[in-house]
Amino acid sequence: MKVKDLIERLNKYNNPDDDIIVDYLAHDDVNSWFEDSFTDDEWKKLVIESEKANMSNLDTDHLYYIAREIYVSGCEAKEEQHND
Repeated sequence: MKVKDLIERLNKYNNPDDDIIVDYLAHDDVNSWFEDSFTDDEWKKLVIESEKANMSNLDTDHLYYIAREIYVSGCEAKEEQHND
């Protein structure tokens, strides 16, 4: 989700004086999960996959699982290019 979309949604559905609980994950946060940094393309894939996920199951463990699948796939593709 884009920051501007989150702000719009918060303004539309919440009273500015309400208390809410918010958890978010930024590209830089994911970079610390793996040996190499997440590329911009990998980050975009993670955003797309997380938006498809059932929100009740969307916790850090689930996001890590999705990110790891994307990361491993990217590593395999890089290795294949390197071997060609």
